[in-house]
Formats: sequence, structure tokens, C-alpha cells
Amino acid sequence: DVHYKGMHTVADVPTDLGSIRDIKVSSDGKYAYMISDTSYIIKLNLKTNESQNVLVDADGTNAILLDEDQGVIYVSSKAGTVGSVDNSYTTEQSIYVYDADTLEQLAIINYSTPTNDGKTSELYNMELAELDGKTYIYAVHQGTGWHSAYPQFFNDDSMVRIDVTDYTTATMDTTFGENGYIYLEDIATDGDPAKFFDVTVDTDGTIYALRHSDNNDKDSVFKLSATGELLDSEFVQYAKYVDIAGDDLIISLTGGNSMTALNKEDLSIIEGYFKNL
Repeated sequence: DVHYKGMHTVADVPTDLGSIRDIKVSSDGKYAYMISDTSYIIKLNLKTNESQNVLVDADGTNAILLDEDQGVIYVSSKAGTVGSVDNSYTTEQSIYVYDADTLEQLAIINYSTPTNDGKTSELYNMELAELDGKTYIYAVHQGTGWHSAYPQFFNDDSMVRIDVTDYTTATMDTTFGENGYIYLEDIATDGDPAKFFDVTVDTDGTIYALRHSDNNDKDSVFKLSATGELLDSEFVQYAKYVDIAGDDLIISLTGGNSMTALNKEDLSIIEGYFKNL
């Protein structure tokens, strides 16, 4: 294994577990929790280089979260069976809960998201945040089927908030957005088919969501209130992942090893900030 200034390489993880898709690190810097494209959870001790793993009982894992207060990790799953309720299509969604110490499966959080014409949506990225004494998962769902007409496509792209203050009694927050859903079409009204991609949440509940688009000049960074109302938006070409660092939004870009930053208050671009790594 090769280490540089304490950093780990992919050689630290058994190669038969697939490629790493998402990662969360414990606050003490001791453990890294990873999810692979073959649906494995890998727990890597960053001090000793020892690892353990478990195959997730879920189809299509994309994201992993660490809830240190409850000692669990959450793993996303692919959309399940499409059904119809009151003539509106819904997709069954699940988030799997595992013990952060033993990697034993503890629970499954089930809920639903809206779709169109029997198309499905996929739980793509998640964020864990505390607000008003509660702990929430913010889950971004990305449409997996192409539609010939807009804004029909956007109904597959939505964000929900799930109360996991006690993961054993987790429930979707129906006061969030429109009956529990924030639709991409409600905050991006330009007819662009680019999809929801990532989300991060500030300590006051302010939400920053990304719509990934490579090929046009439509707004891609959206600032939302704690309850989901659109406050501001900005275009950042190739924007893909977003996180908060102090007063800035740090945004990674596709098409090269580059990053940029926006002021989180007014979404003004900070020139030259991490432009090329």
C-alpha cells in the first residue's frame, strides 16, 4: 500500500469489492465508510488500515451517510415497483440502515416519490442535517427515464426530507415543499432536462441544490429556504457536487480536475478559487 502524508489509496480496499462510489468519514478521523458500485459497504480503519465489509441487501446503491449520534449508517437503494395512487404514479423507495460498528442491518426506511408515465426515479445523493432539534435526511431523486415533452421530465426529479431523529420511527416530512416534495420543475422553470444531482444543507436549514448540466447556460445552483422556497440561483457550468466551507459553497466540476466557489449568501462566484488542482 502506498500512503502520502497519511492519505490512503484504493489499494487499501480489497479489489474484489468494486469501485468506490461514495464515502463518509467519522468526526474523529478514524473510520471511512464507503459504498461500492457492487453494493458493498466497506469500513476502513484509517489508523490501522484494517477493513471490514458487508454486501448490502439493496439494489442500486449510490450514497452513504454516517449518523454518529445514533451509531448507524444509511445506504440508498434503487427505485422499486412503480404503482398508481389516485391516478398519480409513485415509486417505492428505501433507505437501508446499518450498525456503524458491526455493519449489521438494523432497519429499512420505506417511502415513495412521484413519477410520470410509469417512469422511475433513483435515490442519487443524500445529506444528513440537524434542524430545530431533529435530524433529517435530505434525499435527491433523479429521473431514470427520458421523456419526449417537458416539463414532464422534471416530476421524476425531486427532493424529500425524512425525519430520522429516531431511525426506527423514521417518517417523511410532509410539511417540506409541496406535501413533502420539492420538484425540480418548480425551481428550474427554463425547460432544461438536466437532472437533480447533489444537495448540502447549512446549519440554519438553508438548502443548496445542484442541477448538473454540461452543455447550456441555464441556472444550476439553487438556494432554497429551510422549507423549500427558492431564494436565488446561479449558473455554474459543469457543476456536479457541492459542499459548504465557512461562507463559501465549494463546487466540483466535471471535465477536469477543477473546483470553484460561490459566496453562499448571494451566490456570487469567487474568481480563481481552486480553479485547477
